[in-house]
Amino acid sequence: MIAFGIAAGAALGGVARYALAGFGWRGTLAVNVAGSFLLGLLLGIDVGRDWLLVLGAGGCGALTTFSTFALEASRGPWQARATIVSITTATCLAAATVGYAIG
Repeated sequence: MIAFGIAAGAALGGVARYALAGFGWRGTLAVNVAGSFLLGLLLGIDVGRDWLLVLGAGGCGALTTFSTFALEASRGPWQARATIVSITTATCLAAATVGYAIG
């Protein structure tokens, strides 16, 4: 049953990520920040192992896309790459921290 829940969470997360796919690095940033916040929130409220697997591994895992972030951060002039890496790292860590604190 947990595997089905993870698959359902992954389907929802994947659809949400697809909806933002056309926005370039800003769309990637948006899904990674949202996923980081949600995972922090789930950990903060201690939803339990099963829900953490379904919502965290399934939903947040499919929503976020750090491989696309890495690809986008490897293109363009070094200043653009450094900006993308800095902004993404700082905002994702901040979002996870805020989510955890709220939870």
